[in-house]
Parts: sequence; C-alpha cells; structure tokens
Amino acid sequence: RKGCNSGFVEIELRDADGPGKNLVVRVDLKREQSGAHASGVKSSQTYFLNGIKTPISKVKERMKSLNIAIDNMLQFLPQDKVASFTQLKPTELLKETMRATLPDQFDELQELVEMSQRQKELAQGKDGKEQELKKLEHMNEALQADVERLQEYQDDEKRKGQLMAKGLWLRVLAYKQEMDAKMNEYNQAKEDKKAKSKAAKEAHVPIQALSASVDVLKEGEKKAKAEFTETGKRVAKATR
Repeated sequence: RKGCNSGFVEIELRDADGPGKNLVVRVDLKREQSGAHASGVKSSQTYFLNGIKTPISKVKERMKSLNIAIDNMLQFLPQDKVASFTQLKPTELLKETMRATLPDQFDELQELVEMSQRQKELAQGKDGKEQELKKLEHMNEALQADVERLQEYQDDEKRKGQLMAKGLWLRVLAYKQEMDAKMNEYNQAKEDKKAKSKAAKEAHVPIQALSASVDVLKEGEKKAKAEFTETGKRVAKATR
C-alpha cells in the first residue's frame, strides 16, 4: 500500500506453546515486477512459526488448535476491512464473535439455528394442514346437509307416489263398484223384460200394451248400456 516491494507482519501469541512459551507467527510479503506493465506484478507470501519456515496449511492447523480462525476478521482485522466490519448487522456481528471466541459452541449454535428453522417450517406446514383439514370438514358438513336434503326429497317423493297410487286405486275401485252396479241394473232390466214378455204372452195382453211395455224395457236397456259404456271410459282414463 505504501509502494514498497516487501514487508512483513509478525504476531506473538502468549503461552501458545505452553506456560511461559510464546509463539511467534510471521509472514513475509514480497512483490516483484515481472514485466513492463502493472499486470506483470507477482506477489508471494512466506510464513514462519518461531522463525521456522512453515507451509500455510500447517500454520492454519496450528491456529485451529489454538481456537484461532485466521479467516475471521474479528481476530485478524486489517485496517482496510474495518469499514466492512462496522457495517455488519447485529446478528452477523454476534455470529462472527462467537465463531472467533467459541468455535465449538458456534457449531452447536448453527445446529440449533437450523433445527429452529426446520421446526418453524414444520409448524407452518402443520398450520397449513390444519387449515386445509378445517376447510375439508366444512365442505363435508355442507355436502352432508345436501345429502340429508336429497334424502328427505326422495322420501317425500316416495310417499307422494304411494299416496297417488293409493288414491288412483281407490278411484278405480269406486268406478268398478259403480260399473258393477250399472251392470246389475242392466241385467235386471233384461230379466224384467223377459219376465214381462212371458207374462204378456200367457195372459194374452193386447198387442199395444205389450209393445208399450217392450219399448219401456228397451229404453231402460239402452240407458243401462250407455251408463255402462261411460263408466268403462272413466275407468280406462283413471288407469292410464
């Protein structure tokens, strides 16, 4: 940042190697110009633990054993990252602080957060299912009411049909009785005609008187036939 081609950062960790034994961590930074343009700049970093050159992977392992997250800006916070750090939300700041100071508890916290999220999703799903169940119950109640009304209608129609059939039967029975009575009258008229004809012959009644009697009998027979025919028509009409 100051235009230099090399530099270093050195940190001494107290009691990192045991009581009274500090651990010195150092990184040497170098920049080399490999071409005429700025794009030809090549940078390199070399790490040391207590003056011994050490690969970055080993340095990370050692820092992890000390519960130090070198990638966490709360533990190693370059000056150019201060602005980003101050813009963290409270929840993010708490998260980064726990990850730096309590890495084991941080992992447990993450599990709790995930479990809480799953529980919330399950609760929302449960509420949705309960609402759907209530909706289905209301629909079932409405359908049940429709079924009951339909059953009542069918029962009423059945009773209505039975009453109509009974009424028709009663009318047919009445017409039949009436027809039987007319038939009896007709037959009686025929018998009376025969009897009077026979009596007239036996008593030698004058022809005119006999003819008058015959005409009366014929008229009665004709009337009985007409009433019989009319009754038959009414019976046929009622049984349609």
